[in-house]
Amino acid sequence: MKRHGGSGLLNHSSAIAWTILALSVVVTIAASLFSHHSVQQAALTRFDAKTDDIKASIRRRIVSQKVALWGGVGLFEALGEVSRAQWRDYAETLKFDRNLPGLQGFGYAEMIAPGELSSHTARIRAEGFADYRVYPGGSRDIYSSIIFLEPFRGRNLRAFGYDMFSEPTRRTAMEFARDTGTPGMSGMVTLVQETDRDVQHGFLVYLPVYRRGLPRETIAERRAALQGFIYSPYRIGDLMEGILGKEDAGIHFHIYDGGETSPAKLMYDSSRNVLSLESTEAQFTKTSTLWHGDHAWTLEFRSRPGFVASSEENQPIVIAAAGLLIDALLFLTISSLGSQRRRALEMAEAMTKELRMAKAEAEKLAQQESHHRRKEAEARRRLQTANEGLKQFTSAVAHDLRAPLKRIESFVSILQEEYAGKMDGDGRDILQRIERGSSRMTQLLESLHNYARLSRVSITGKVANVAQTARHAADSLAAGMEGAAITYAIEDSLHVRGDRLLLQQVLQNLIANSVKFRGTMPPAIVVAAERMDGSRVRISVSDNGIGIESRYARKVFEMFARLHSDDEYPGTGIGLAVCKKIVSDHGGEIFVDTTYTGGTRIVILLDEMVSRSAADRAVAA
Repeated sequence: MKRHGGSGLLNHSSAIAWTILALSVVVTIAASLFSHHSVQQAALTRFDAKTDDIKASIRRRIVSQKVALWGGVGLFEALGEVSRAQWRDYAETLKFDRNLPGLQGFGYAEMIAPGELSSHTARIRAEGFADYRVYPGGSRDIYSSIIFLEPFRGRNLRAFGYDMFSEPTRRTAMEFARDTGTPGMSGMVTLVQETDRDVQHGFLVYLPVYRRGLPRETIAERRAALQGFIYSPYRIGDLMEGILGKEDAGIHFHIYDGGETSPAKLMYDSSRNVLSLESTEAQFTKTSTLWHGDHAWTLEFRSRPGFVASSEENQPIVIAAAGLLIDALLFLTISSLGSQRRRALEMAEAMTKELRMAKAEAEKLAQQESHHRRKEAEARRRLQTANEGLKQFTSAVAHDLRAPLKRIESFVSILQEEYAGKMDGDGRDILQRIERGSSRMTQLLESLHNYARLSRVSITGKVANVAQTARHAADSLAAGMEGAAITYAIEDSLHVRGDRLLLQQVLQNLIANSVKFRGTMPPAIVVAAERMDGSRVRISVSDNGIGIESRYARKVFEMFARLHSDDEYPGTGIGLAVCKKIVSDHGGEIFVDTTYTGGTRIVILLDEMVSRSAADRAVAA
């Protein structure tokens, strides 16, 4: 037979290691990119939510201010004519300096026909305001005048007598309120209350007051019934004060008057005294429109530096670094396994050669009767030596494979202690998968080591009671039976040749498999035994589990044979191989009954202990 060199096997293992390394690096890069995308999406979602909250807060603040205006209209509707003292008393009940932040004043402007201007001026002066006049001067088709404005002090005194209807921006909002009967908001203006210090942009909101008893169903009727306006002036900076609350939202925003975002239309900049929006590279931006009646504000939002926390930004880097470290360890482990496999094959070839030599010598000794016994003994010694070599080889492989596994477990432990808190759910899941994989490989090595330690059993003079052995096997599994029901169909007098503890291990494995590979119903297990012709005993373990397809009936007894993934049914794939070795060492047979359709049935054939008295003596001993 042509022998394949170890170099070809080594090259094959090296190619596999490099292929797996390339695939694992691709997976690591993909995981890092996915993490980066997830971080950005989460930050964008948070940015959208915060900007929506800011917009809603502005809207709520404006709406709450309008409630006071409707109250003023209600006062005129109830009284018809309102005195200055009544207006002051009503304004004081509002406590708007505390309840309505940003409200500069709460006033009433009266509409005046040109022919009533003189009598109007005289009436107000008679109230004690000798210098009162309507300004700006000049002839107009209609006048308005601010006659009530609370608090009536400080900046507000500058507005007393001002004709707002004479200024185009204010007039547009007043006409909208007059014609619709709803609040009208002006565009951006400089309030007459402003001084040369801390100048802010402002705007005004108006509600019409109609004369009682006059119809107001149509626009023409509303214009004819107009008596004046309840209004409030606002300084935009004061109004927006505290709109973000105590928490730093990490967001700048601009408010533009109308639909343009030009510097000439800028009403408010939240970044004043902090950082100019134009000087920062915003990671997220958003523009939104806020309507007030027929007037719009354009809100422009930008994220501030640090909106995405450094721990979030570093997460993809941590995943990439940890993944590449694990990839390197995996490559080293697979390379080491390839080297171990080459060594194993070399040792196997050497042992095969030794066995062939022993066989040849045994055949030669058959022709040389004078030296038969001596050569036969030598052959047995060499076979024993070969078996001992196999055990030593298995122990050496198990020891060499444990070393890289311990390195993996050590690095996984370091990653969990140092970086688990910085990873998202995907990163922590990857670490858990690696930990489970290394734990399963450790179990495989232990099972392989235990399998190799099973030597051929001497059953001379040993007898096992089948019923007792079956019950002891089930009793040893009582803690893990998980509601399983087990019944026995065995004669108490039935005995077989064999080691009771090893046969008990076989039955333990079979019963445990019946519990593990359960179906939708609770496990129902039957252990039966019967005599057969030819001094043989047939022992069977039957269950109502998921069953084994007939094409896998032989495969399941092979080393490491598994029909399911470890996630579905954990295990090493060695249990049934151990059962087959023990039964074979007893001179028996073990197989899957493919005619059984209710689940799985494993059958064992062993030699019966014919002499009852001899069996009783052996069991008693």
